[in-house]
Amino acid sequence: MTNRSRNLLIAGFVLAVVALVAIGSIINRPSNSADQDLFTRAKTQLAQTDSATMRLELETAINPAAVTGQEAGLMESINLPIAISGPFNLAYPAGGRLAGEADLDFTAGMGLVQLMKLSLRLTDDGAMYAQVQDLPDDTGLQVSFDGVEGGWFSFAGQDLLRLMPWLDMTDAEPVAGRAVPFSADVLRASVGRWLSAGDRQADTTLANQAAAHFELAVDQELLADFLSDLTGELRGNKVSVQERAAITKYIQSRQWLAESWVSQSSGHLLMFKLGVFPIEGVEGQAFSLTLAFGEFNQSIEPAVPEGSVPLSTMLEKMPAVSGR
Repeated sequence: MTNRSRNLLIAGFVLAVVALVAIGSIINRPSNSADQDLFTRAKTQLAQTDSATMRLELETAINPAAVTGQEAGLMESINLPIAISGPFNLAYPAGGRLAGEADLDFTAGMGLVQLMKLSLRLTDDGAMYAQVQDLPDDTGLQVSFDGVEGGWFSFAGQDLLRLMPWLDMTDAEPVAGRAVPFSADVLRASVGRWLSAGDRQADTTLANQAAAHFELAVDQELLADFLSDLTGELRGNKVSVQERAAITKYIQSRQWLAESWVSQSSGHLLMFKLGVFPIEGVEGQAFSLTLAFGEFNQSIEPAVPEGSVPLSTMLEKMPAVSGR
């Protein structure tokens, strides 16, 4: 049960990091010469920037019975809409290490029910930290959060790997707290790879700027390359042939839809949207993610939270709730 709790707490960070790499990949194949200039400028600016501030919005659904591990009667057949939103800032300087911070709200029922607040920090030495606040009195989980809420805990790459559906990590030992540095150059190298510009849609106004709107095409083979590289980066060794095949199978079992908006004046990316939908006959939840860009090249230097403890230590403070 503690594994389910841990997965819920850090899922937002994994999706946010993957989404940022997706943003860095949207500049590629323009449809005409005018678009060529716009996309070339956006790609150049993206490659030269060292950081970005954004607002993240993720929408999906969960089955309450699957999360709590308890029978829920009619609720077992109902998927509850979940939204994750808040500021997400990431630094990726050339030749350096990734660093970032996010403060996310988890809500349910079209934003009417507050589930919790999750703060995340990634320092440039690869250490990752999380803090949970404003949990409801009854989470529905068979564990107690007494003494845990409000404290900072550290976790590591292998904990993130547990959220990746193509890997079987059920027997893996946790390595919470061990720093796993992330190379910024790995992120930069993904620019223009697995997403390419498709049809240009009607221009619009976004953030008070004239914006060009593009549909994007997903190259599933290059996406598999990226996810394989990300998995290897998190755990420190390359994926096996079998794991690569599992990643490819996962990608091919979903429909991937993406679009972007680019400022016609500055050439900067303004917004990116990604939707992922299981194909017919495949189990799993759809999700949609939006990243709205704010500023670039701002100083982002997350501080190490005082009094943080390893995730394994934090989990020991989460006793089972009797009577459930």
